[in-house]
Order: sequence, then structure tokens, then C-alpha cells
Amino acid sequence: MAPIAVDAPPAQSSTEDIQSLKARLQASKADITLPPDNALKRYLKAGIDLSNGYPYFPPKPEFVQDVHQIQDGLRDYVDPGTRADPEKKALFGAAKEVRNLGTWIGTEIVGLQLKDLTDKQKDELALLVAERSVVFFRDQDISPQEQAALGLYLGDGEIERHPQAAQVPGLDSGVSLIWEKAFKNFAAGRSHRVPYGGGQFGWHTDLVHLPFPPGYTHLHQDTVPEVGGDTLWASGYAAYDKLSPTFKKLIDGLNGVYRSAHKYKDANDPEGDAKYVTRVHPLVRTHPVTGWKALWGASFLSSLLEHTPNMGDSQPSDDSRYRRSRQTRV
Repeated sequence: MAPIAVDAPPAQSSTEDIQSLKARLQASKADITLPPDNALKRYLKAGIDLSNGYPYFPPKPEFVQDVHQIQDGLRDYVDPGTRADPEKKALFGAAKEVRNLGTWIGTEIVGLQLKDLTDKQKDELALLVAERSVVFFRDQDISPQEQAALGLYLGDGEIERHPQAAQVPGLDSGVSLIWEKAFKNFAAGRSHRVPYGGGQFGWHTDLVHLPFPPGYTHLHQDTVPEVGGDTLWASGYAAYDKLSPTFKKLIDGLNGVYRSAHKYKDANDPEGDAKYVTRVHPLVRTHPVTGWKALWGASFLSSLLEHTPNMGDSQPSDDSRYRRSRQTRV
């Protein structure tokens, strides 16, 4: 699930670099929405140039055919979790503390910087993510470039660049921006679609309309509320495991039609109505690293390809789909 980036109170920064940078950017003619001071400070340290505009919007796909070109073929992919030590001795041994946040989902690693992990530790982190679904690291000193480098490692040399998301400029790395203020400033009257704004997103799996949805998502929060927060993760493993044997047998092997969040026109019929992009995926997926089965991608499931007796098209409500015992938050 995508997080919600909130506007924290302005950081009390007395550094002249930050203040002079803000003054220069505000005086420029570029289309800039200044980020909060803590994000701006991280960008300055990383050498991110905002003078040509912020955020950066990549060209968006207009037609269904454009979406299909985002992933236009098979490729060999080796999940780094398959190379990992099952006991994760390199990762756990270097950490000050390892905290499991729930029975099924969520682990916090204390005392490590993601940018400093060895390849062996990254492999073990990949395995941990495969097992625990979401892993948290606090107080990270990591640049957008280093964040992208970690994504390239986990993606075996490839990052999924979201073509409709506001992005950090100048990287060509697909580091997306999730920020309510940018959403408000850029969503209205623009040809761009901004998929991440605020609390309007419910339970979902990312980009289910693509043939190969992302295997990993790395979220870095520049502004964090002192308490609470609106981001939750749920375990597809637990959702499947809690089903009765009869219901598991009923849905194992079923395929569903999953749709995109946005509609697109057909280049062969540009005057026609825009439609969702759809993709067929299994309703129950087996993780390639753990071998565990998970109930998958329910929010954008539009229909089932195969029906069995007494099975309708209705979906359970959000409350019943993900019980609290299968959720985690920090």
C-alpha cells in the first residue's frame, strides 16, 4: 500500500544553505512547489537540482498501447532472496535489535543503514521481506540516488518507473514523490495524473494491470507524524492461511481479471471512450522465494474468469477482507 506523506511542522533549520536555496528557488521562474525543509535538506546534500522545476512529471501514457509498452516482453529475473542464508546471520548479526511487530507481518531492524548493507545483507533483507512482507528501518541517512541503487539491486538491474507519478528530478531512476501538497497543486488543470495524494487510497496491490507487478517497493519518509499515521500493510499469506480448506480448494487455480487505476483511450479509436487496462493474474499466488501461497491483489480485481457453484461476483468489504491480526503499522 502506498504511504501518506504528511506536512510536518517546518523544520527549524538555521543553515544558510537551505535558506539561500529556498530564496533562489522561490525567485526563479521554474514551476516549483518547495518541499518541506527536511526533504529539501536531503536533496541539497544529495546534489539534487530543483532549479528546473519540482516535482518532475515524466511523459504520461495516453493510450492503451502506451501502457502495454511499459513492459513489452519477458526477461530473466533472479530474486536476490533466493541467494540468502535462511538464518540471515549477516543481516541479523550486524543489527542492534530485530523486532517482529506482528505474528504474520512486519519486522523492524534497529541500528543499520540501508546504504551501507553488503550484498550478502541485501540478499538476506530480500528474504526477510519475502517472509515478513514489510520491514522497517528508522533514522536512515540515504539519498534518492542510494535509494534507487538499492532498488536496482533488489530488481536485478531494473526498476519499475511509474509513468504517472510525480518524481524527484534529474535522476532517471523512477523515484516517485508521494506528497499531498504536490497533489493539490498539480492535479487540477493539468494533463498529468498524480496517483499519490492523500488518504483516498484503500487496500491495494501496486500496478496489478502490468504483466509483472513490482516485487519490492522501497518507501522513504521525509516527514513523519509524531504519533499515528494512515499507512497499513496486510499479509496476503495470512489472508490465505485463514481460509477454510474447502474455500482454499475452491479458489486455488482460479484466475482473475485485474484492472488499472486509470483509464486510457485506444490509439485505433481515439474518439472512443477511455477504458481500464486489464490483465489476468492468479487469484492465489505462490511466492517464488518462500514457496508460500498468498491471496493477491483483491482491490483491483474486477471479475473472475472461472466460476464455481455458489460463487458470485461480490467482494468482501475492506473491514472483513483484512482483519487486524493480519495488519501492521509503525
